[in-house]
Amino acid sequence: MKKYINSKKNNKGFSSDVILYIIGIPLVIGYFLWPIYKEKAAEPKFQALKELTQKVASSVNTYNLTHGTYPNKMSELNTDLHIAHEKNIDQNILVEFSDNILCMISKKYGEVSCTQKILGEKIGLVANVQNLSMQCATFTKNTNNFTNRLCRKEAENDTPICSSTECMYKLK
Repeated sequence: MKKYINSKKNNKGFSSDVILYIIGIPLVIGYFLWPIYKEKAAEPKFQALKELTQKVASSVNTYNLTHGTYPNKMSELNTDLHIAHEKNIDQNILVEFSDNILCMISKKYGEVSCTQKILGEKIGLVANVQNLSMQCATFTKNTNNFTNRLCRKEAENDTPICSSTECMYKLK
């Protein structure tokens, strides 16, 4: 009789331990791999931001050398960049590109500053128009943040100049 009762027992399904392992192990692995994935996914966007900043700064430099002044609008530059919006404010030209990169051309300081949100974090590049040197700005003091790591990979040295709200790296 005991054999009959045991054979009728419903042994289908998973125990709570097995379900915990099935869910828990991928979560733990994902927790450790997410920062690596996040940084690898951000690198192409950072490179695109860097290339755009260099292209705008180079175009402004060429315009300045040719005309002896800075442009009043982006259309005066000889570029094939796709502009979504453009606005003049004081001695600055604000330009938004189609890939959500916002650039400011400062006629007063001879600089091009471009910013973009990459995976929820804001990162910026500042290029000097005359010598085309660049700096990378992260808008966090957490130097282990992935935006700081992106800047550090391109920087001349690992030591940033940090204020209360951001860190700056001089790029190679």
